[in-house]
Amino acid sequence: MKVFVTHSFKEEFDTDGKPIGDPGMTPKGCIAIKGLNDFISCLFNGKPDHVVSATGRRHTDIPDTLGLEVNRYTVALGGPDSLVTINGEKKITLASGRVVPYGEDVYSSGVTPEGVENEIRRAPDNTLFCVGRPTILFGFGLTKDQAKSGAVYEIKEEGGEISLVLIKDGVNLNDDGERV
Repeated sequence: MKVFVTHSFKEEFDTDGKPIGDPGMTPKGCIAIKGLNDFISCLFNGKPDHVVSATGRRHTDIPDTLGLEVNRYTVALGGPDSLVTINGEKKITLASGRVVPYGEDVYSSGVTPEGVENEIRRAPDNTLFCVGRPTILFGFGLTKDQAKSGAVYEIKEEGGEISLVLIKDGVNLNDDGERV
């Protein structure tokens, strides 16, 4: 079995109202992920044999919260850049905290359908992937409303095709880019 676990609620702004570079999950997000612990334990009959994480802080908060050790990190599943909405306009917060205009070529530029599929194919069975919603939106035919945060998706590999099945529902944070 291979699964994606998506991060939950993320930090957006600091106490001065400035966007946070490389945001982590909020306490509410960590509680949501911690709530998946028993479910994941049942899926893997204990712990997964292998854990692969995207490189953003909110991604690495997943295994930390679940008490799992990461075997490999990869930007192919997501990086520290973060989508945020400021005054109704989509922007990208870079890891440094710099805010730049939104653009598909800027946001998660390392994440491509081919890159995600390669990561899935190269991972051994019993792998848990720590990702965000953008990763599951690339190449799997899910809509923004179907892509949930704090959720678990089973990865199906059949006849050379890869698909996702939602097996533990999360929250729909589809609000034009905020908190994804």
